[in-house]
Amino acid sequence: YRKQVTTAGFNSAGTLLATAGWDKQIILWDVTNPVEPTPVAAFGSKYHFAPIQRIVFLPDDAQGQRLASTDLEGKVAIWRISASAPSAPGGVKQERTFAVSDIQQRRVGLYSVAASPDGHYLVAGDSEGNVYLWDLQSAGPQAVRGVRLTKGRHGNDSTLTHIYDIAFSPDGREFASVGVDGLLLRW
Repeated sequence: YRKQVTTAGFNSAGTLLATAGWDKQIILWDVTNPVEPTPVAAFGSKYHFAPIQRIVFLPDDAQGQRLASTDLEGKVAIWRISASAPSAPGGVKQERTFAVSDIQQRRVGLYSVAASPDGHYLVAGDSEGNVYLWDLQSAGPQAVRGVRLTKGRHGNDSTLTHIYDIAFSPDGREFASVGVDGLLLRW
């Protein structure tokens, strides 16, 4: 990396580590030998034109591994990673994309992201205290567009705040968000 690295995450097997940051690309590392991690794929820079702020591996599904990435323009991508050969041509494919601008009609940076334990939902928090939810299993318009949750919000109209982290409960029935404002919101 030539610039700041902002996020990292392991796949469920612990054999791949993904890293990303301000150079707008995701690097997959084979960490089966932890003494000598080996880069096996670099991707994302053709979609993310702003720094990547967060990545998260989604739970494995019948088709294998997926990774979500978010950036400071509010763009989200879901990447399909070949379990057998992520370094091969086509080993990482962009599965779907969406953006906060589809909901808000403007760009806003995403600072946090979490996936439900079953991989059904993706939730992200922005730089203005808002939380967004996407249904990853739906084929309808909401699957692409998503929704801004309105139950609560970090900050207020005069003091907007970044949401720095989101975490799902183990059963996936609720999640919590925390931000610069010091609030913990349960959803």
